[in-house]
Amino acid sequence: MPLIHGGNLYFIRDSHEGADKDGPEIFSYSGPDGRLTFRLERNSYDSPDEDKRRTFALPAIDPADAPGFQKLFATATGRGAETMSVDRGNAASSDWDAIQLYDRLIDPAEVNIHTHDDDFLESLGEAIAGFVPEEPPLGYGPHIPAAYTYFGQFVAHDMSHMQWLPGIGPNGEDGWINGEQPHGLDFSSLFGTAPNPDTPTSQWQERAGSALGLVYNGAPGITDARDLPRAGSTGRHCCVDPRTDDNLALAQMQVLLVRFHQVLSAELELETTAGQRETRRHLQAVTLTDYLPRIVDCDIYEDILQNGRTLVNTSGAFFVPIEFAAACFRFGHTMVRDVYSNWIIHYPPGSNISVAPAEVENFLFYTSAGGGLNQNQLTGNWAQAWRHMVDHQNPDLPPAILARPIQASIERDLHRLDHALLADLQNPAKTGKFNLATKTLRRGASLSLPSGQQLETVAGISTPFDIGAFLDSKPERYGHLNHVTELRTHTPLWFFILAEAEAAGSGKLGKLGSRIVTETIHAAITAVPNSILSAEPFQRGLRTDHGSQNTFTLRDVVAVAYGGVD
Repeated sequence: MPLIHGGNLYFIRDSHEGADKDGPEIFSYSGPDGRLTFRLERNSYDSPDEDKRRTFALPAIDPADAPGFQKLFATATGRGAETMSVDRGNAASSDWDAIQLYDRLIDPAEVNIHTHDDDFLESLGEAIAGFVPEEPPLGYGPHIPAAYTYFGQFVAHDMSHMQWLPGIGPNGEDGWINGEQPHGLDFSSLFGTAPNPDTPTSQWQERAGSALGLVYNGAPGITDARDLPRAGSTGRHCCVDPRTDDNLALAQMQVLLVRFHQVLSAELELETTAGQRETRRHLQAVTLTDYLPRIVDCDIYEDILQNGRTLVNTSGAFFVPIEFAAACFRFGHTMVRDVYSNWIIHYPPGSNISVAPAEVENFLFYTSAGGGLNQNQLTGNWAQAWRHMVDHQNPDLPPAILARPIQASIERDLHRLDHALLADLQNPAKTGKFNLATKTLRRGASLSLPSGQQLETVAGISTPFDIGAFLDSKPERYGHLNHVTELRTHTPLWFFILAEAEAAGSGKLGKLGSRIVTETIHAAITAVPNSILSAEPFQRGLRTDHGSQNTFTLRDVVAVAYGGVD
């Protein structure tokens, strides 16, 4: 089964029928199969996992009672769901790996969404992917270590992850177990494993409600290398989020965070539920006190923390805005390097370290879909301990590998990705290569995203970004697009966010990108019961030698998981 990065089916909330958050909600999807619509209702069920948990269920809809509605039935499998749409008895089924639900900040029915010509989107995508900037000078930007690229990808996935569980309802109905606040940043995708009848490929290390697998042929002297829990003849991962094995770096970020959870639970002598709560709060603190300050404008960040959100709210069930998911938070593509020069390091402390590089193609190859597993496991020397991917002062380690600054360009390897590895669920038969920048721009257009200027107005940005001046300053990159007036007046949102960041010259997001990203993540944390924003403030439960008591960093996570960084 191909990977599904960026290939999920996006159902976006159209309206609320009920007067409060307990009313049904209407979601729709438009694609090659036409417009699918379904109604989502909430019911309180007795859950096998907790005494009481509010759960989403897909109710039985009689087309005679609800003309025009189609019901989506779903039964969980190890990978995703088999889904059936029903319209007055005419049924069509499809194996869809994932269904994702989103909200909107701007209703397309209330604004004039500009439709860009497909040839223009392709030309702009080529410009974004065709420019290779020089390495920034030492004084440029905050020099973000590479681990934050993939921590950000994990956060994006966890916020949009909805875990399906068959038979959770009192009468055997299927539903999402995190349905009360489906997009809350609760790190639930770290815990548990998906149902899988196959035999594990290794002896799993199962602790505190989480699981890790073993690598194949670990390097001499390396005793702490781990893999995802895998099973079966292909080594398919058994994590609850089907996207976990999208690429090697994301999979190894999952391993790091699960390892942190297992060590934290053991050191604090916590049972499963308490251990998960503490892990959740510590990783929320990493996101809020370490990750966000590195990537967003400091004034916007402080304003939101002190004065609250003005754009993204959590009244009712919180769903990630599609503008965030399909554009504003996709700045992470620009942080990916073609080559990580010291990805592989052999590091028994005090030894003569040997290093080897990794390329984007390696990241896609060493997955169950990529075909690079050995004996259906990750080969040990590709496991990543992340010590040299965070801030460190260890003279025995190579210098920290840095992410690329956020800018309006992506590395060339992302210009020629293979459709066979990154499936497009709307066009599953596609083969050959594609440009990730063009694909992202086209997806934004298909989802009727607002322009950067329209979202800037709604967000109340006091000093609008001058996209025209930015384009004029870079004629070698965009001069051939000067004839497209709409590029300056109705700028595609994703490109607007990247150009704004590059123009800021700090390596961080600009004003609009910072506002949308910070408010969405802040809302996602607030939406979680007993989070560090909805309950008592965070106080670290583990002592490390780094940071104040009310902060936690990714360096702290690595230090706990692997017994130190420095």
